[in-house]
Amino acid sequence: MTYKDLVQMGILTFRKRFRPQDLTKLPTVSGKIEVYSQLFAQHGYDSVPLCKQDWLLTPTEAYPFYFTTTRSPLNFHCTTENIPWIHEMIPENMVWINATKAREMGIKPGEKVRVASEYGEIVIKAFLTEGIRPDTVCVPHGYGHWSRFLTKAVHQGANDGDLMNDIPLKDMIKINDPSANAADSDILVRISKL
Repeated sequence: MTYKDLVQMGILTFRKRFRPQDLTKLPTVSGKIEVYSQLFAQHGYDSVPLCKQDWLLTPTEAYPFYFTTTRSPLNFHCTTENIPWIHEMIPENMVWINATKAREMGIKPGEKVRVASEYGEIVIKAFLTEGIRPDTVCVPHGYGHWSRFLTKAVHQGANDGDLMNDIPLKDMIKINDPSANAADSDILVRISKL
């Protein structure tokens, strides 16, 4: 099939019949779901998921909210925001704030707010929902692009990375974080009206 064919047809279909697969054996050492990772253990990392007390955050008066990120179901990480039809549906991200908490703070839906951590800050519109905890805010990842070549996505929304600590790889290794997720897993923020 050529690109021209695909554009003309608009969809790619396969005429192969569905064949159920045996999913009772997985491509792991034991052939089962493994909570204990032999590979992690071999490389000196924690072999089972755990939580260490010194990793726990406690909101403060200066930074009263836990910060988390998510991804839009229409976007693939941060690579599809410039596709016109996706951009039309979700042109920018917004900070998700608990609706009751936002009303207490005088924040209205769609109003621009400042979200600040000890590492940086962003200005972003507020999305109010009861679907998030009152002590937590969420900024969907993949927005706030600066490249002028992203003609649709440039300067749309805010970059959640601007709130994160820039931890060098050598320091990630020191804190024993093989996934490098520590940068976006330990952030507290504050929100203020503009």
